[in-house]
Amino acid sequence: MCTGNDSGIDDPVDGGLSALLDGGRDQEPERARLLATALRVVAQRGYADATCGEGIRHAGVSSEVAHRHFAGKLECFLAAYDAATAALLDGARRVGREHADWAGRVRAVLGYLLLRLSMAPEVARACVVELPRAGHEALARQDRALAKLASLLGPPPDRAGALSPSIVDSLLVGGVWEAIRTTIERDGASQLVTLRDELSAWVLGLGGGSPPRVVGP
Repeated sequence: MCTGNDSGIDDPVDGGLSALLDGGRDQEPERARLLATALRVVAQRGYADATCGEGIRHAGVSSEVAHRHFAGKLECFLAAYDAATAALLDGARRVGREHADWAGRVRAVLGYLLLRLSMAPEVARACVVELPRAGHEALARQDRALAKLASLLGPPPDRAGALSPSIVDSLLVGGVWEAIRTTIERDGASQLVTLRDELSAWVLGLGGGSPPRVVGP
């Protein structure tokens, strides 16, 4: 690429994520196709082995068009990551607002994210597994996205317990993201939906200031 249910969900595909993956509901359809192709090629080949030529062929655009939108593979992949995570987090935020209580919000947000990622395995692999392999700027993008996720999952001030908010946020999103990553690599994205209850218990236990119950080996 030179460019580069308790979750409150009725329709099986979220509008923002669907638009990205379809590559055709963007004000610039060619750019949208390049973004969608970036995720697919990276997911299938791995970031290191993904190439500009393959991405351009699958997107069905010329090299000239591709270079007009993106300077290279990294720029396109990061733009695709930003678009995918923005769609996921926006949807999670909408779902979370439907729940006044913290526990309900945590379960809804996690349920939404896990279901969406399970339904878009190429997005899941590209954005969770492959992104860190794209270098320092990619990791910086991930940190920003996880900070936004922490704001959706974090406990209200009166439930924060003895741990500092920054430590709680780091542990919350670090544990959740690592569980998602290892599940994708070990079992495939389709199994992510099975994590909701355990991850919700982890977040609620840790965020509430008490040690979470560890389930399994």
